[in-house]
Amino acid sequence: MEFHFNAEMAKLFGIDEAIFVHNVVYWIKKNEANGKNIFDGKAWTYNSSKALTELFPFWTDRQIQRVIKNCRDKGLIETKQLSENKRDRTLYYTVTETVKCIYANGGMVEPKRVNGFTQTRKCIYSTDSNTNNKPDRESETLALGEFENVKITQVELDKLNNRWKSEQVASMIENLSGYLVNTRKKYNNHYAVLLNWLKKDFPENKPTSKPAAKRKGVQEI
Repeated sequence: MEFHFNAEMAKLFGIDEAIFVHNVVYWIKKNEANGKNIFDGKAWTYNSSKALTELFPFWTDRQIQRVIKNCRDKGLIETKQLSENKRDRTLYYTVTETVKCIYANGGMVEPKRVNGFTQTRKCIYSTDSNTNNKPDRESETLALGEFENVKITQVELDKLNNRWKSEQVASMIENLSGYLVNTRKKYNNHYAVLLNWLKKDFPENKPTSKPAAKRKGVQEI
């Protein structure tokens, strides 16, 4: 099974979030084209917790719930219970204008997908540094890692992803998350720790002659 995601989404918000959002985008576009699950002028999609664990076998149920929460907290998706039956707790998902804008400005499209979003929609996020609609990402603090205990700002995450591969950054974030739990250490600046570890384990533009030594207490990813 193959999984796709938008590279710009992964760079800005994280790989897990990009994978989940891409799945939502795919299904709401199908529903939009077929006139299904349209509420409040928006197309929605839904899946049970069991279905999501089968759809994403590399995530546990707990991890899926964390990804959904992160997507919601970062303003990427909306969730609602739309069934008229009050006993039906099925959660429906749709994406926000932020996601629509990113996909409209060059989002990856799968061969069988319907054409991307119309570019006449108002964009909340823009790659134009002069726009007044750009959210204040400078002060946005993210809680990353398996235990959601790695605290860095969105801008700091962007800086790391600009210098190293996103998978290297994601791996180091998970290492730090596990390290903080295992050792109960506290750092004043998680960005500085990640920067230092990445420099040691992944020297920029320099071939690695031998594997980096394992850091005591850090779990491998």
